[in-house]
Amino acid sequence: MFDHLEWGTFSKKNHITQAIKHMKTQGIINDDVQMHHVVLFDDELRNKDVESMGCLMIHIPSEKYGLTKEIFDKGMQKYKEKLDIWEKVEAVDL
Repeated sequence: MFDHLEWGTFSKKNHITQAIKHMKTQGIINDDVQMHHVVLFDDELRNKDVESMGCLMIHIPSEKYGLTKEIFDKGMQKYKEKLDIWEKVEAVDL
């Protein structure tokens, strides 16, 4: 988790790219952090396009209720599964 937020009405691709760049520059995260380490929780399905960069997008179905513990927990489970796959791919590439 991090505290650098980028808001806007367009695709979150640029926001995520800029947030990662900023956090690396500020020493908040190290250079090992890649797009497949990023999880975007968002109520707008159109932002699923971030997955083309390697990020994981978790849809928040209700703007009224926002990010619930249940959605967060399911998102973190999907993230863990994704990282397990990445680790296997990286091991094969070695």
